Parts: sequence; structure tokens; C-alpha cells
Amino acid sequence: MVKTQIIMKKQWQLIATLIFAVITVSFNACVDGDFDEPPINIPRVDFERNSTIADLKASYTGFRQITEDIIIRGKVIANDESGNLYKKMEIQDETGGIELSLDKTSLYTEYKVGQTVYVKCKDMYIGDYNGLIQLGYLFNGSIGRLPEVFIPNHLFRDSLPGAAPAPAVITMNELTKDKVSTLVKFENVHFSEPGAVWAPQTSDASNRTMLNENGRSLIVRTSKYANFSSEPVPGGTGNVTGVLTIFGTTWQLIIRDTTDLSGFSGGVTPPPGGGGTGTQTDPYDVTKAISLQGQNVTGWVRGYIVGSVKSGVTSIT
Repeated sequence: MVKTQIIMKKQWQLIATLIFAVITVSFNACVDGDFDEPPINIPRVDFERNSTIADLKASYTGFRQITEDIIIRGKVIANDESGNLYKKMEIQDETGGIELSLDKTSLYTEYKVGQTVYVKCKDMYIGDYNGLIQLGYLFNGSIGRLPEVFIPNHLFRDSLPGAAPAPAVITMNELTKDKVSTLVKFENVHFSEPGAVWAPQTSDASNRTMLNENGRSLIVRTSKYANFSSEPVPGGTGNVTGVLTIFGTTWQLIIRDTTDLSGFSGGVTPPPGGGGTGTQTDPYDVTKAISLQGQNVTGWVRGYIVGSVKSGVTSIT
């Protein structure tokens, strides 16, 4: 009886081994040694531009719908990734730049900085917002955003994103209309509000003043929705890159994020009297809170805990 059990056990072990071998062979037969990589969808256009951005802007005489078959091409130099631009992006070619007003969020997921974009302008509208020429659509009789449903009919990506155009190094004496909506760089400049946050939450956007060595100034404008709005303005002297814009007769610069700042070695120092407005999103710093002692003022204060008083202590000498 024992011998029979041993023989049967060996037979089952042999059968199990054969079954495992068959399964292994079948599995290996179905799997290639190298997995196929998923195809990369590289967008391509099958048409050419027939106008430069400079030519399109030079033809602007007032708000209108474009009826001609105008096609421009440019590279994305700024989008909405940081939140400092909202539902818009800037494109630039070798002749100039223009702002695209688009009724869509998260544009940066499709239109990354360095992405070549062709724009079929026919049936779009061209207008200006206080002097800043834009491509978009009709809204209340003036320039507005191109509806999201129309965007695929007018914007076409070509190839994968590459390098963005290098910023043109200019001075504050070289602010001209042909540089509007292009990437520019100012060297050896400083800010008049070091240590202040870029954009307190009390206003939709805030201005910071950038100055050159001769005291000539330029506004750097930042939205409260920018992901760096609560970061401090740097001290010292450095370089600033951004998109040059205009509002009426006022020149402005829009930085894309804080990587557009370089070379500032002076650190960050709080402005005289401290900073902050006392709200939860823009609290007073310690210097400001101290300066308000004795006044009937309430608000939020932000600082570091460096010590504490033991329970039961009633006085400190």
C-alpha cells in the first residue's frame, strides 16, 4: 500500500511538472522579448504661413473680423502654466509677437513654451485692449476670447516643442511698439520693493517697480493667481526676463515665473516698516506687527516660533 502511494505521488509530480512546462512554453510563445513602444503622435501641418506677425499687426487699423485667408506662425513664449496669464498665450516669430485670447484653461498642457503654432486667422477677430493688439473673438462689440469649440479650427501645433526664442536684451530706453508681446531681458536692474510679495490677494493684480542704474523704471505686473504671487520680490541687482506689454501709454513687463529672475545676490530684505496687509492670505510679517503695537489693529501675523513661555510663568526679566 505504501509503495503504491509513493508511485502515485511520483506520477502526480511528473504530471504537474509537464503541465507547468507546457504553460511556460505557451506563455513565452505569446510574449516577445521586447515590448513595442507606444507610437508618439507628432503633430504636423500641411500648409504654410502667408504672413508674418509684424505684417498682420501693421495692417491693424481698428477692431474687425478677419475675412482674408491669413496664416501666421509663431513659437509659444508664454502660456498660463504659472497662472500669471489667464486664458491667453503669447506667440512670437522672427518679426514680432502677438497675444492670443482663448476661452480655455490649462492651455500649457497642449501649447508648451517652445511649441510652434500656426494660426488660421480667417473668421477670428483682431482688436486691442488699451493698446495691446490681440487675436480673439467678438465680445460685447470689442475683442474677446476665442470660444474653446473654435480653437481646433484656428490653432495648429507643428512638431514637438523646441527651444523658445532667446529673449532680446534691451534697455528701458528701447521700449518700442514692435517689441510688444515679445520676450525681452533687462540686465542690471533692481526693485524698489524688495521683500514685498509679488501680488497680495487684496487685488486682482499688483505692480512692482523695476529700476535701472539711472533710476528709470518699468512696471512688473503680477496676477494674484500666479503660483508665485506670495513669494518675495528679490533684493539686490540682477536680470529680469519677461513679455513686454503695454496698457494705454504705460509699459509693463509680465514675468512667466520666478525662473525669469537671475543674478539677484542681494537677498531679500523686508521693506522699511515691514510688509503684509494682515489678511490670512497676506499676513503681516513680524517687523510690521511690531510697528503696529499700541494701535487698535487686528490681523494675521506670520513668523517662526523661536521660543515659548513655560506654563505658570507670569513675568520675564
